[in-house]
Amino acid sequence: MKTLILSLAITLAAGAALADEHHGKSCDMDHGGKKVALRGTVACNDKGADCTIAVSDQKVTYKVCEKSSANVASAAGRVVGVEGKLVACADNNGETVLVVDKITRQ
Repeated sequence: MKTLILSLAITLAAGAALADEHHGKSCDMDHGGKKVALRGTVACNDKGADCTIAVSDQKVTYKVCEKSSANVASAAGRVVGVEGKLVACADNNGETVLVVDKITRQ
């Protein structure tokens, strides 16, 4: 009986640890980063994920962080205004990504 309870406890603990999708990875969204307001064109892959924003007045494209609070994929192919932060993201090997807080159609 003790072995069964111990096995169940270990299984539950392991399941909870593995259930965290971003376990061991983080973006420093709350501390640091540079606040930005940009205007650009949104592009996403066929499945509506992995979006980027090509900034209109600069020759730069930013990858959109998957943890963004705004639904960037819904604006794919459109010119939009975005407000957010540029942060270094451990999920993307320290690459600078754009965390979008607000998106408006232009």
